Amino acid sequence: PRRVGRLNLVDLAGSERPRLTGATGQRLEETKKINQSLSALGNVISALTERRSRQHIPYRDSKLTRLLEDSLGGNCRTTMMAMVSPAAESFSESLSTLKFAHRAKSIRNSPRVNEDVDQRTLLRRYEAELRQLRSELRESQQVQQQQLEQLQLHQQHAGWGHGAAYEGHCAAADEQAQEQLQAEYRARFDDLERERCTVEEDKAQVGRYKQLLLKQRDIMIALTQRLQERDEAIIGLQGQVDTRDRLIAEIEERLPPSLGQGSLDSVLGGFGAAAPSRAPPAP
Repeated sequence: PRRVGRLNLVDLAGSERPRLTGATGQRLEETKKINQSLSALGNVISALTERRSRQHIPYRDSKLTRLLEDSLGGNCRTTMMAMVSPAAESFSESLSTLKFAHRAKSIRNSPRVNEDVDQRTLLRRYEAELRQLRSELRESQQVQQQQLEQLQLHQQHAGWGHGAAYEGHCAAADEQAQEQLQAEYRARFDDLERERCTVEEDKAQVGRYKQLLLKQRDIMIALTQRLQERDEAIIGLQGQVDTRDRLIAEIEERLPPSLGQGSLDSVLGGFGAAAPSRAPPAP
């Protein structure tokens, strides 16, 4: 199986106070966006750290929380570094940052390995599990056989009177245990067989989809070839029309002005019946 993963590196800006920074214009708008994103992030962390679990977590309130959805209570390992300042004038900001980090520390993620498993890998896993179950069943039967032999030896030493009743009781208990064990393994075999059939059906359906896509590809190729042929025919006809127009323009330039429109139409009609390959010589 192929393991996949994703790494998110996010640099969170600190909350900005316009009355202290004196930002105006575009800088002020950026400050508003930063404070809005940090507020949405704080709401998500508060919802994740509440004692009563909430059904809705507001991840979609901002792009920042939407990107960090897996990192906040999802399938990720998250590391957060909080930066504070020892300066006295930054005491309130440092305290707010520490409270924010303390709340974020209470979030519990559930990371797991992401594996891209195909159908062949699933079949190999099921076959390996079947072999393991068969080996466990054989070992259990061997252990039961050894216990039965020990019981028989114990009956021989204990005496024939009590041995017969004891043997019957042990045999009944042994049969009951074997039936229970066989029923358990039979149920597990049935579950694995159903899963194997499901995988086979999915594989057959994928094969049908593949054949359908191949047919669609052949149809698209044929249509593309027909379109190319039509474009080539159109280009050829356009070239003939351009050649005819050019010849007509040359003839109009070379004819004397004394000829009327009727003579010009008769000449053009003659050329139209059999278009020459090159222009006639000048008079």
